Amino acid sequence: MNRPRLLAVTIRRRSDLEKSYMPWLKRGGLFVPTAEPYRLGDAIYLLLSLPEQTERVSADGEVAWIVPAANDRNMPPGIGVHFSDSEGSRSLRSRIETLITNPTP
Repeated sequence: MNRPRLLAVTIRRRSDLEKSYMPWLKRGGLFVPTAEPYRLGDAIYLLLSLPEQTERVSADGEVAWIVPAANDRNMPPGIGVHFSDSEGSRSLRSRIETLITNPTP
């Protein structure tokens, strides 16, 4: 098993969170824009700042896909992180889904 790579991510707006969240993955996941090189299956440790929340949350997962810098889909380069089944990852998924499904105050 490879050692997890730390990724610190700040998502400022709910709309960006909605675009980045990947509920169709078995345990949920998040698209993270990055130009850093990754490989499929790389272990990731996310340190995430979510919209409207003051504390950072952490979760682990692995790279499920890669969007290279040069691509014909007009997408920013980045990786899809598939959350693990850890308590932290389940908690993050729950927080994300709550933010996405609840109307803005």
